[in-house]
Amino acid sequence: TQLIQNLNRGKNNSELPEWVTKYSLIAPNVLLILALLGQIGYFYMDKLVRITPIRPLLEVGCMVAGCTVPAIQNTQDIKQLSSRLTPLEGGDGGFKVDSILVNRGIRSQGFPALELTLTDRAGNMISRRVVTPDKYLPAGQSTEMKPNAAADVSIRFRTPSIRVDGFELRPVSQSWLQR
Repeated sequence: TQLIQNLNRGKNNSELPEWVTKYSLIAPNVLLILALLGQIGYFYMDKLVRITPIRPLLEVGCMVAGCTVPAIQNTQDIKQLSSRLTPLEGGDGGFKVDSILVNRGIRSQGFPALELTLTDRAGNMISRRVVTPDKYLPAGQSTEMKPNAAADVSIRFRTPSIRVDGFELRPVSQSWLQR
């Protein structure tokens, strides 16, 4: 009971320095803020990488986290000059879509993912698929599109039991997590 009375009166204070008690919440708060910044960088990397002054901070953060800062990708700058759908030889339901893409942006950027939509004679959607650059670029070709440079791309696919009469091919952006 004597100990409890001393504690209640404040006579049995711990012998910790004053700065420890004063700053004891700063370290956990700093760690929480760093974790929050890391999550923001992780989930919004595609948008943050477009802000030029932030790029060095992202690169430092990625060195610590073991990731790489993705190239800037703006699919609005990528235009199609032409595209066509041709059946493959053999008549086994194979098709090839050829297209010429041009980067109209002012800086180089990675090839985009391409969304291929197949349609029937009435224009109804039959199938839709997103094709990544590793699937449509020839082996050994650079994965970067230079400004105002045209690039030929070719996508091969099979639809043995479905009649395909039309298609739409458009560049789409992918999250850096899916690249």
